[in-house]
Amino acid sequence: MVGHLLADIGDHRADSASIENAVTTVTLELPEDVFSALRRSPDEFGREMRLAAAIHWYEHGDLSQEKAARIAGLDRIDFLAALAREKVDAFQVDFASLKGELDRAR
Repeated sequence: MVGHLLADIGDHRADSASIENAVTTVTLELPEDVFSALRRSPDEFGREMRLAAAIHWYEHGDLSQEKAARIAGLDRIDFLAALAREKVDAFQVDFASLKGELDRAR
């Protein structure tokens, strides 16, 4: 039997005129024994998967801290704490871009 896991990956934009909450639901089909093997409920598994994906994409420079935190379902402070727990640098530096900025500043 296959279990279903729903994960809300939100795109929450706010401006002074209105607040828009657009949410996309992603459905994963996983074997039922995954949850018992990991000793996680489907909800816990979903939260951990969202956080792991957000950290992965942030670490690889695909997302900003703000967007990664939103995908993880956290505010930036809690996302920074999660990065620290996972021993991931909170500041991702592209040295070529940094060098270019330093050269332009001279």
